[in-house]
Amino acid sequence: AVERISGKPPGELASQPYLDDCLIQVWHIYSIIAQGVESITLQDIAAYCDLYRDELDPWQIDAIMGLDHERRKQWQTQSQD
Repeated sequence: AVERISGKPPGELASQPYLDDCLIQVWHIYSIIAQGVESITLQDIAAYCDLYRDELDPWQIDAIMGLDHERRKQWQTQSQD
């Protein structure tokens, strides 16, 4: 919304890395699974696959778990400040 109104992306978005198409899909899946969850589990990923009838490659599962690990590290760092 900020970009639409001002015509400029917020600073946080301007510094985002470029993602290949295969990584955009993983980011999208991660975003769906992470909604309202404190920590993503393999059961959460399995539930996503069942609900969306999607079969993930092992590297995609590893990427989702890695993203969640980094999210929790950032959250813990911010909550300690």
